[in-house]
Amino acid sequence: MTDFATFAQKIIDELTKEGRKHTAETRKYSANRLLMFMADKPTPMDKWDELFVQDYETWLKAQGLSASTIAYYLSQLCAFYKQAVKRGKIQEQDIFRLVNKTPSPKPAVQQFPSIAELRYLQTLNLNKSQDFARDMLLFSLYARGMNYVDMAYLKKSN
Repeated sequence: MTDFATFAQKIIDELTKEGRKHTAETRKYSANRLLMFMADKPTPMDKWDELFVQDYETWLKAQGLSASTIAYYLSQLCAFYKQAVKRGKIQEQDIFRLVNKTPSPKPAVQQFPSIAELRYLQTLNLNKSQDFARDMLLFSLYARGMNYVDMAYLKKSN
């Protein structure tokens, strides 16, 4: 029987010793979230199954989290699970096959400023550096959304 809290703390301590502070922090937050979920029904890691993972996902949804945040917590859970398998604490099973650990990206909604907004930007009274930045923004908009990198490499010849 593998206690998740003890195992997670060991992983977090190792990551901290290795100087991987950000990874240790993300694992800590994820472990705390999972421990909140398991507060009333602690489940040893060797008893985790598809139903456990689905219950966790449902609980995360009930917390009002976005799809990407839920996917993040599920991927962190998967990382803990893989570490436990790698260290021989539990036997590997495909317990994540019914959940989505990678949400599909939402297409970006691009909105072009209205004519009134463009006129307002043109008439703003700014200092010299702000004036240049505004002109670059307007040029980008007039050039159908040309990105900054492309504008930076523009030459008179092209």
